[in-house]
Parts: sequence; C-alpha cells; structure tokens
Amino acid sequence: FNRLLRNSPGMSSEVEEVEVIDLVGEDEEGVVYVKTQPAEAGRRRRKSEESSGREVPSSSSSRRKRARVGAVPAMRRGSRVATCVNDVEQRFESLRARERTAILATLFEGPRSALHAWRVERERRGSTTLWGLVEACGAAFPLAGASRAEEVPEVLEDARNGNVTTASAIAYMRRRLEAARDSAGFEERLAAIEPVEEGDFACAVCFQDFTAADLVFCGGDAALHAVCRPCFHGLCTRFAADKGVGSAGVACPDPACDALFSRRDVAACVSPLDLMRMDEREADRSARAGLGGAAQLRC
Repeated sequence: FNRLLRNSPGMSSEVEEVEVIDLVGEDEEGVVYVKTQPAEAGRRRRKSEESSGREVPSSSSSRRKRARVGAVPAMRRGSRVATCVNDVEQRFESLRARERTAILATLFEGPRSALHAWRVERERRGSTTLWGLVEACGAAFPLAGASRAEEVPEVLEDARNGNVTTASAIAYMRRRLEAARDSAGFEERLAAIEPVEEGDFACAVCFQDFTAADLVFCGGDAALHAVCRPCFHGLCTRFAADKGVGSAGVACPDPACDALFSRRDVAACVSPLDLMRMDEREADRSARAGLGGAAQLRC
C-alpha cells in the first residue's frame, strides 16, 4: 500500500510509512478511501500518550488518506490493448474535452492552445471517433517526435465494445500515423514503373514484359512465376487483403501453383500503411475463425 500511495497523483515521494486501519470504500470516480495512521511513529506516540495519562484518540478518528485505483495496472481491471484501427475507431463518450485535447497534445507538435482551438472547431462540424479526430489532426499538425507527458485517462471506456488502455491506443495511433507519413508518394513511385518491349520475364497478371528489377517471383520449386510490382501491389492490397490474408500468406496467382511470396517481397511492394492493414485484417480473420471454431465445440 505504501508503494501505491507514493505513486498516487498529488502525493509526495517522501510520504511516511503508514499503517492501514480499515478500508472505507470506493467512490464513483474510482477512488479508494482508507483509514491510516503512521506506522512506527504512531505506535511510539501512542505509548507516550498512554504513559503520560493523556487520552489516546481511537482509530476511528484517524485521518483518511486516499489512493487512486489508476495505480493498479489497467489490464487487471478488464481493459484490452489496442491492436487494430477498430479499437480506436470509437467515440469514447466518457472522454472529456480537455482529455481529447491532451491526447492530441501527446501525439502532435504545436502549442496546446492551438491544438485545443483546432479540436473545438473540428468538433463543431459534427461528432467523430477518436481515430477520426486524430487522423484529421495529422493533416494540420506535424507528428511529435516522442510522446509528451500529458494528463490523459488511463482507460478509454466504451460500454459497447469494451475498454481500451489509453497508453496502447496512443502507441497504436502513433504507429498508424507514422505508417501513413512513410507511405506518402509510394503509389506515385509505383506508377512510374512501366513495361519494356523486350524484358526479362512477362508478368503473370498483365502479361507485359518487365525487367527483373521490377518483378517479384513466387517461391515455387517447379517454376518461378513473375509478377510486376504494380500488379503485385494490387494483388496484395485488393485481393489478398480483402480475403483477410496477411503479408506472409500472399499466394501465387498461377492456379497451378500453390507457392507463397515471401514477406520481404510483400513489404517491398506495398506501402507501410497497406502492410499494417493487411496484417490487421489477417489478425481479425484469425480471431473470428477462432471464435467460430469455439462455438462449434461439442461435449
């Protein structure tokens, strides 16, 4: 308890050792109230007062101290870690206005007053999800180099979809913003790749010739099938991703071949944001398949 009390907001790190007398209860804001008294110092004082004949106050008159439940890890209170965009694509109605501003100030560079004014103006246009707010802010403010210490709630509460730890939500949104930033100009560079009249191999999708540097080869043992980078990008982001296939499960488009492309080739031919989306869809498909399998179990 003494370690919990020292780590509580507003408490000094030099707080003296205390002895818990009784647990009083918990209020609506998640604050636990306890009755305490100084541990060793309290016992010495009590003995001194008893020997001098003075009245010793009862434990019920001891001063109350409080420690926030926030010092207890959120995962122990039923909150999950944000791992995909659906975890932050929520409104989180319990978030106060200043807390939404604090989350923006944690992620983006700029004066807090400017971020606050931008958020107020953005929310006047209509309600939005937390990720929608953060994504729009990313178009107006540069991403901060490192997370700044801001007062944010420990848990993002959502009665419908479950609670998410704020730290994991901020970390996930930062990764997604960085992926979007690193993806800028990727499709333009991809569109610059053009076929040649006499190339090394023909693409198995568009059947045009390309040089070997602009092709990706499957891992088949019998024959290597080549796909040009623009077609391979479409194969990954449209066909494979829509089917819930991750970066390690992209199959060769040749119907007679069951080989897979390497994850390294996939990562080189899709943008960081596309790669993130593919892996999230695969994780979601796997989770749904696991739930479906569990539902079919028989005694």
